[in-house]
Amino acid sequence: MIQKTLILVCLAVFTLLFVMMFLNMKNWYAILPIPPVNQFELARYVDWVPFSSQSGGFDVEFPVVPQHFNENKADNQGTLLNYDMYVAQSVENTTYLISLITFPNKAFLGNPEQMMETTIHELATATPSGRLVEQHKISYLNQVTVEFQFETDTQETRGRIFIIDRTLYLLTAIFEKGQYKNEDYSYFVNSFQLIK
Repeated sequence: MIQKTLILVCLAVFTLLFVMMFLNMKNWYAILPIPPVNQFELARYVDWVPFSSQSGGFDVEFPVVPQHFNENKADNQGTLLNYDMYVAQSVENTTYLISLITFPNKAFLGNPEQMMETTIHELATATPSGRLVEQHKISYLNQVTVEFQFETDTQETRGRIFIIDRTLYLLTAIFEKGQYKNEDYSYFVNSFQLIK
């Protein structure tokens, strides 16, 4: 009888200590193998529009259906380039842009890494107050890619640039100064998939 009572008391004390430990543990649920999910963040992108570009050969999600612009234009050396742009603006006034510049053949690209560096520099300094904040190479869609950030007095721009075959791809998100949201930028660029 004493042994049974001792076992019940030990079990009760152990249970009480176990419960107290969980009640005092901040985010006790974090020990579970499933990370907590912020339902608000998931719901934030429910209304984003899946978009497939047949001419550009990609799928992506935009906050709204993008406008599409296409133009053939000669560069400074007279080489005819095809510019294909998709632009959408969110209710937060963030502009999401995908630009494709297609060259007549790969030879016109020269050194692809130099072409990407030059393009980033030209974008960053296109306005007098523009300055490059950061750039670094990453692997993205199995391509050498440069991720960059530049800003002006009124805007912050984040983007990725890479070249496949004879096409330069430029994915950018332009935020009003101080309004940058990494989760929005990441959602946009990570939704991009090539379908060629």
